[in-house]
Amino acid sequence: MISAEHSCMTTRGIHKPGVACVTTRFTGAFRDDPRMEERFLRLVESGAG
Repeated sequence: MISAEHSCMTTRGIHKPGVACVTTRFTGAFRDDPRMEERFLRLVESGAG
């Protein structure tokens, strides 16, 4: 999981500081079992992971 801030969103054009883009790629059990992917994302969002 990668969270990044796009310069085009913060310094040019739109000027929305603090906007992040999150990219994910799941493999193994996370790719094969949607429940595992969902659990992982919930843990990350809650800060518990």
